[in-house]
Amino acid sequence: MRGKNTLITDTREVKEMYPKFRVWNPKKEKMIYKVMVGNCDPNDKNWTCPVVYEEGIGWYHFEDFKYITQSTHTFDQNKKEIFEGDVLQIEQIKAIVRFGLYRYYEGRKLFYGNGFYFECLNVMDPDCIAPFETNILATAKIIGNIFENPELSKNFVGYKPK
Repeated sequence: MRGKNTLITDTREVKEMYPKFRVWNPKKEKMIYKVMVGNCDPNDKNWTCPVVYEEGIGWYHFEDFKYITQSTHTFDQNKKEIFEGDVLQIEQIKAIVRFGLYRYYEGRKLFYGNGFYFECLNVMDPDCIAPFETNILATAKIIGNIFENPELSKNFVGYKPK
């Protein structure tokens, strides 16, 4: 067991903490997984990170992409990495992985959160939101994402574009 001040020496553990991204390239109509998101402008005092580097291709600006999504650093039942925008089948429920501010109910009590969350698709309540709880991912399966598979969103009550 580690104490509070113990240094982490296992780089595999540290690596999992780094943000990982993918981008949807609308011109190529495909998801690009080997990218770096950053800022190469030392004069940008706001650190806005306005550029994306695609392996083997080069630098792009954010305007070249419609969506840049982040990894949750979790995996579905088939060991496939889950990103924001993925559509999961969790038992009889389909849900989109989202990121941002959200509200959800536990019983009659309303809670608020900020981070990854599930937006349920095939339920009658269009505000069906749940916190991103990793313990249910053992039964989850990625069935696509809202970028490469827009048809996944057409028949569900709960889907609303962000």
